[in-house]
Amino acid sequence: MKGQLTVKAAAKVNLYLDVLGKRNDGYHEIESIMQSVTLYDRLVFRPLKQEIIIWSDNPKIPSGKENFCYQAAELFFKKAKIKKGVRIEIYKSIPERSGLGGGSVDAAATLWGMNKLFETEIPLLDLSKLAKLLGADVPFCLKGGTSLVRGKGENLIPLPPIRDGWLALLDPEIPV
Repeated sequence: MKGQLTVKAAAKVNLYLDVLGKRNDGYHEIESIMQSVTLYDRLVFRPLKQEIIIWSDNPKIPSGKENFCYQAAELFFKKAKIKKGVRIEIYKSIPERSGLGGGSVDAAATLWGMNKLFETEIPLLDLSKLAKLLGADVPFCLKGGTSLVRGKGENLIPLPPIRDGWLALLDPEIPV
């Protein structure tokens, strides 16, 4: 087990989105092209004896069980059958409720980071199954890159990376 681990959680954008209808499970059936971008949150993981502690430099980010990182940590510990704890420090650069997947990428980074921190070697496919339980776009956020995304967000078809370019993001401070 490592003493500390720092992970970058890259934001994602929807370059294309088609909402095809509502599903019986309450989600929307979508087709989208999602792309990771260089804007990222930074997460620092430190092992603890038993509790899960969430801290953020942004006071608007919840620190309890409603936080996606907390939920991801609980799922990870259950899957790995580990009776430990973790302190997760979230340094936010991705604006909250901006549609850039800030909570989802942090949850995905938590699954990936804890797998490394606790050296459990859970396969990516199994981490993806946990990601699906956390949210529709968390599986993409775990994988990153560029993908055609279908279903409620769980069906990923890798696409060639998009060449370097610029993307301008405006934050009108209207929650999405």
